[in-house]
Amino acid sequence: MKAWLVALVLVCETVLAWGIVVPARETQTPQAPEHPYKAFAPWLETTVRFESDVSVPGGPTFKVKIYDWVIGPRREVPAFPLEGFATIQLTSGELETTIGGAKVERRPGDFWVVPQGTKFGIRVKAEATYGDNVASLHGVVLIRK
Repeated sequence: MKAWLVALVLVCETVLAWGIVVPARETQTPQAPEHPYKAFAPWLETTVRFESDVSVPGGPTFKVKIYDWVIGPRREVPAFPLEGFATIQLTSGELETTIGGAKVERRPGDFWVVPQGTKFGIRVKAEATYGDNVASLHGVVLIRK
């Protein structure tokens, strides 16, 4: 009878300890980083069209992300967050970009490159000749892992 009681106590202790340890582990699980464009919502819409890991034989591994961004009229993002090297195309609207301190007026169809770590800013023009005063961009971002 004593063996049965000892076994019952051990099972109860294990269940109690497991109930304490499991929640502690759950709180220590690292959280996913916040989306870099969330701070600009609702006037910046971001859509991730494609995301994949790519490795070069004998070379580095990259994550490739393809984005579509729509930026509201007369909006400015002085430090547009890019996660790596980016090639961007303006698909509609007009804007001014600042890449590493150099300002350039952009029209639909224009492409440009933003090297990794370079400060990149965007300003949507108030009176656009093309589009409806919003800017639509398509970008491919290459992130070295």
